[in-house]
Amino acid sequence: MPPLKPLLVLFSTLPLTPALADFTQVDGFWSDLFFSNDPLNPLTDSNGTPLANTVLQMGYFQGVDPAKDPATYSAQDWASFTALSGDGSTNAAADPANYSTVVGDVVAGYFEAIVPLDTNLQPEVPDSDVRVGVRFFDGTTRAGSSLMNTVSASGAGWIMPAPIDPDPVPPFPARADLDTSFAAGTLSWQGTAFQTDVNPSPAAPELTLTNVSLNDPTSLEISWSGGDGSNDIQTSTDGETFSTILASQASPAVITINPTAARKLLVRVIEP
Repeated sequence: MPPLKPLLVLFSTLPLTPALADFTQVDGFWSDLFFSNDPLNPLTDSNGTPLANTVLQMGYFQGVDPAKDPATYSAQDWASFTALSGDGSTNAAADPANYSTVVGDVVAGYFEAIVPLDTNLQPEVPDSDVRVGVRFFDGTTRAGSSLMNTVSASGAGWIMPAPIDPDPVPPFPARADLDTSFAAGTLSWQGTAFQTDVNPSPAAPELTLTNVSLNDPTSLEISWSGGDGSNDIQTSTDGETFSTILASQASPAVITINPTAARKLLVRVIEP
């Protein structure tokens, strides 16, 4: 039997159609009505000098419920800020014209930022609604800045919608407008309003309760990781109402208990 000849199979390939992108957008503004010749609150450094050509980032709070009021944000909530524009953002290289936003490039202390987001160009864009914020620094680069601040607001206007197909209706952008005559909801600041006075170093690690042990019949030793060494220990007998037992504690800490009065006791450690 003669040897089998190899069979040559040719495949015809058609050009692939790229996946259609979804879009969303966040627009940021702060004019303080400077065109009325009565400027009141320009963004400033810690000395009160209006910022000029300093870094500004538009971004969102990763992992934070968009329904949560920024007035109640913890240090970890503020630290979850993820930049979508400006120096140091994950998407800055995709569209420099839109993502290299700064404070005071036209008028010192003010800014305007229009940030369209294309999921083909920026795959890191969140796929659900998120609350947005504005972070600004006191230097021309993030690394060269010594102080920063972050602002957000409680209203629905500061929630960026999940990316969608813009045909036939484009997504309505989030509007991060610091002018209180337009801002939807109340502005909340990580530091002092309109000033860079927050250290840009990372926030303290998130708190994790690691151990609760009985020292003797009337005392418990509480241990945790993370935090800044000045955390509060709270207890509850019903899981709903908690009372602070010790304040400004470093791990470990010992609390006094009364097992006769409370047969069940819940313990937690919080940022004050």
